Amino acid sequence: MVDQPFEGEVVLEVARRWLNRNDDPFTRRHRDDLAQEAAATTWRVWHTLRDPQCATAFVRTIVKRLRYHALHRHFHGNDRNVPMDPTVLDRMAHEEQDAAPTYRVGNRLVEAEWLKRELDLALARLDATARDLLSAYYAGSSCREIGGRYGLSEGCVKQRLFRARSRVREAIESRARCAGPVRVVRKDQEQEREADR
Repeated sequence: MVDQPFEGEVVLEVARRWLNRNDDPFTRRHRDDLAQEAAATTWRVWHTLRDPQCATAFVRTIVKRLRYHALHRHFHGNDRNVPMDPTVLDRMAHEEQDAAPTYRVGNRLVEAEWLKRELDLALARLDATARDLLSAYYAGSSCREIGGRYGLSEGCVKQRLFRARSRVREAIESRARCAGPVRVVRKDQEQEREADR
């Protein structure tokens, strides 16, 4: 092991340069976070560096592994049975560019359009006051301001917001779990289900 000083800015630059070589949507979206995480990880294991001439390769190896594990978590969640093949993950990351945006709901990926429809349905099932409280809160009003408007204490507003959000989340996650064996619930699949009913 060598007594090589750790230079955070240099490490960040090496990590960013390597990440810039990967032009998939996932890496572009998470580039800064991955570079920061790589710098922090490098700092933690810096004492294990044996040859200062290998510092750049040392950092590149760390950022490459971090990106790979982030891709795996993004596409497979916590499923440890899926083979961790970097070529498959890279291909999926590039294919994501052509796909509609997806979001993880529970253990499933769903398209934004499906999620919006389900959100509208879940909000419609709430009572009018809960809907109004959520709308006011997400429009930027503080709990104190909302409480003044509705004659409620700040604590009561927080509690009602928590309950309303929980009901919305549970309703959407339940629908996602029932959406069938597909990983991504696509619009055309939803239309097929509608036609079958």
